[in-house]
Amino acid sequence: MKKTVLRFGSISGFILVKLSAISYLTIGTDPNNYALSEIVGYTSMVLSLAIIFFALMHHRKKQGHLNFGQGFVIGLGISTIAALLFAIFDVFYTTVIEPDFMTNYMNYYVEQIKNNPNLSETDRMTQLVELEAYADMSPAFMGFIMFVTVWMIGIIMTLIAAAIFKSKKATQSIDAV
Repeated sequence: MKKTVLRFGSISGFILVKLSAISYLTIGTDPNNYALSEIVGYTSMVLSLAIIFFALMHHRKKQGHLNFGQGFVIGLGISTIAALLFAIFDVFYTTVIEPDFMTNYMNYYVEQIKNNPNLSETDRMTQLVELEAYADMSPAFMGFIMFVTVWMIGIIMTLIAAAIFKSKKATQSIDAV
């Protein structure tokens, strides 16, 4: 089980980091592309964590069985490794590649809030005050937020995969009793 977690967790994490790097290289860091970057980012998380399904299928085929608990532990381990690798990449990205990311990101969202015609003045002010709380986040805290984000998506996918791939219990017929 440990080998499965390490192998598939590393693969998932490296896929996520690679997709993020490709996104950075193709979409760039222009604030006008932040909405697209978010879509690509969450899609990359789901795609990279889809490896949980393959890992559970592999484990069940190799061991001959897989109960829900085993599937959950394997998926949780894979999610943790992938989330950790992505958090490390995120800290690297926000400190080395784009140190002004948080400032640019906040400025982008301030403009989005200010220019949203569907918000009342009260809602606009409330959202701006809420956004202010995130303005001084350190790269380490942003990395932690990304860890939790990837990990939570991984838990959801783990629950689904463990339910799908758990081995069916052999049913006894009434005649056998």
